Amino acid sequence: MPIEVEIRALIYALVAGGAVFLGWHLKGIVDDDKAEKLALAQAKIVEAQQAANQATIVADQQAQAEIKDQYEQRIATANASNADLASRLYKYEAGLSTGQVPAIPSAPGGTGTTPGEPAGYAILNQAIADSISACQRDAIRLQGWQDWYGKVSHDYAAR
Repeated sequence: MPIEVEIRALIYALVAGGAVFLGWHLKGIVDDDKAEKLALAQAKIVEAQQAANQATIVADQQAQAEIKDQYEQRIATANASNADLASRLYKYEAGLSTGQVPAIPSAPGGTGTTPGEPAGYAILNQAIADSISACQRDAIRLQGWQDWYGKVSHDYAAR
């Protein structure tokens, strides 16, 4: 019987050793599986972050392109306006050098000119007359203020 006991002990030892080895091996497989799943999850997170970054870059580029288009449209409009103004000024200066008066829009009720006068000349004459009249009124008022101030300052200096 002592051999049977030794064989049984050996069988128990082999079964226990096999169980320990099998547990260790399965633990390694489970740990490897966990590590693989963790690596896959991290790769998915990195991929999602890269996709989000790419989407942000694309959105920023689209916004920049839209702003650039708006500025280019504004610049084109300003350039066209400036070119029109330059053309009108050139034509105006060309008219001044020849002694011609540039055309002035006529009054709504008709031309308002006498025969031989250019269209709108009456409007220009009326505007000049109104301006001269306003200047004369202002000159009279200014003279009144100057007289009053001279009197007040003279009275003050006499004290």
